[in-house]
Amino acid sequence: MKNIIQYMFAGIALLMLTACPSEPEAPQTYKQSVVLPSNAMEQEITLNKLNSSIVTVENPATWITVETPAYTSGYVKIKVHVTANTERTERKCNITITVSSGDKVILSVTQQGSQEGTGIDDLHGAYTDKPAYRRQ
Repeated sequence: MKNIIQYMFAGIALLMLTACPSEPEAPQTYKQSVVLPSNAMEQEITLNKLNSSIVTVENPATWITVETPAYTSGYVKIKVHVTANTERTERKCNITITVSSGDKVILSVTQQGSQEGTGIDDLHGAYTDKPAYRRQ
């Protein structure tokens, strides 16, 4: 009889331990990057590590807008709209996207610089007084 009571208490203790909720996983932060050409465009980007609804989008740049879906099934997809980069140097921005689980993706967007004015045909343009060729 004593053994039965010990087994009952051991079973109850085991049930209590397994019934306790486990600690939730800490939110994760992932990094992802994309390189875009210098022209104005729209690009759909799949955020591979996220699979729940977007809560916030932190975008410090004025040359990028981010369009988020109303509903997400599977991996999160966003649309990024960029204005044309008329400068010769590339420009960069980090956009932070947070989903309902608390996970985040820091999306590093690089837009290439403009290549205008580098071809031989451009030397006869209105912006220069140099000839397209020179005699040697």
